Amino acid sequence: MRRLALVLVVLVTLGALVHAVENFRGQRAWNRYRQDAEARGLKLDYAAHIPAPIPDNENGANTPFIQYWFPKPRPDETNQWPVNYNEATRLITIKRRTKGSGAQDDRFFTDLVAWQQAFAQRQEADKKHAKKIELDSHDPNRNTEEQAKAALMVLEELKVYEPALAELRAMSSRRQVRYPINYKTEEPFFLVPHLAKLKEIVQVLNLRACAELASGQTNEAFETVKLMLWVSDSMEEEPFIFSQLVRIASRQIALQSVWEGLARHQWTEAQLKELQERMLRTDFVSRLETCLSGERAFGIATVQWMQKSKKRGEAMALFSAPEGGDADGALWAKNLAAWLIPKGWFYFEMVSIGQCMDQMTTGAWDVSAQRIHPRVVEENDRHLVEKFQRWPMDALWNHYTFARRLLPALARASWRSARAQSTAQQAALACALERHRLALGQYPDSLDALVPQFLVKIPHEVVSTNAMRYTKTANGFTLWSVGWDGKDDNGAFLRAAKGEVPELGDWVWQSAP
Repeated sequence: MRRLALVLVVLVTLGALVHAVENFRGQRAWNRYRQDAEARGLKLDYAAHIPAPIPDNENGANTPFIQYWFPKPRPDETNQWPVNYNEATRLITIKRRTKGSGAQDDRFFTDLVAWQQAFAQRQEADKKHAKKIELDSHDPNRNTEEQAKAALMVLEELKVYEPALAELRAMSSRRQVRYPINYKTEEPFFLVPHLAKLKEIVQVLNLRACAELASGQTNEAFETVKLMLWVSDSMEEEPFIFSQLVRIASRQIALQSVWEGLARHQWTEAQLKELQERMLRTDFVSRLETCLSGERAFGIATVQWMQKSKKRGEAMALFSAPEGGDADGALWAKNLAAWLIPKGWFYFEMVSIGQCMDQMTTGAWDVSAQRIHPRVVEENDRHLVEKFQRWPMDALWNHYTFARRLLPALARASWRSARAQSTAQQAALACALERHRLALGQYPDSLDALVPQFLVKIPHEVVSTNAMRYTKTANGFTLWSVGWDGKDDNGAFLRAAKGEVPELGDWVWQSAP
């Protein structure tokens, strides 16, 4: 018994010594990284990324309709936001002319006749009597008259949304928006029920704007487009990547009705100028950098929370369980590990998150030039993927267990940001080209003719230093930029890609279907 007691004393002493040494080493490594990062201007404090409060009388989110979403949607939420659109959209299947992931670049007019039919059948959806409406994206059988007639019926169906939209319209004069998210600094997790709802609002508004354009209500459509852009950009100041991605998706939806107004030559000079200026102010590249800085701080704050948590084992089980696995299945092991692991190892994990984010973002973009470098992004991403796919014990020994779970997918976020920035620039150019046509009766032979009367300078491609590409066609024009692959396909639409590249082909804006 004396020998056993001596062994236990030795083991406890060694354990305490290991903990003391690792705690010292970990805290020293973290302090060094923090000092270096702050010297580079990085904000590692999670609280520093939380949007500042806005007075109620200046906050665009201070409306009962929006406040109703928080802290989480209630079971009777449909009383506030009808389900008409969702029920109708489930009945429509579109067969696109161009196949592949980027077929949305091949724009076409919204088939309002199909929407009218879908709204008429939606009552039967739950009874399984409703029929799917299959349509070709470029149906030549839809004439202007029947589209205009269907548009009026669609607008009638969308009137049910007017009470909620009226609240948003009243708030849209306020430029500052802060949604009532409870950013808990002591526990860095929060609910974001507004993101999906804002995207759906933009979808409804886009259908409404397209119907207003088809029925000749151009001024009403322009006001709807402005409300769409306000809703889309209301997420701009949120410091996390998922807000950025929802904002990008919403803005891309909103540009459909902008394109339809351009294709029909309906926008006035004043409206075109306002839309052009709005598009030129768009900066998804700097927001990408800001959001990733917020993600870094969020990841570090998450590890700090686990370090201090009284339920550290449960927290570790949640974040280190295999994807799709059961975190509770090995909870006892996590609780034991949480007791054995030195607190200093959490400091090493915080350093790892920061260093991995440094590796992800180094040389990936130039904010001042609004340029993203795809090959650098891919190379950075490849190195991290190789690191994260090593033997599992390597992640534990080298302290990047949580970095593998908490860091966002940089390549996809960068690609989406680059494409959205390119589309915004093309929309601005399309407005300038239409202004040229209104003033001089035709589109110019080159983009240089737009300067300086209609444009201060020609925007360059987001993924290169070249100017945006343009060709005048018999029916209008085609604008394009090289896509993520960096190759000029002479305005060819996107097509599905294989391998590491997200897509192949150019990013294209055509003046007509």
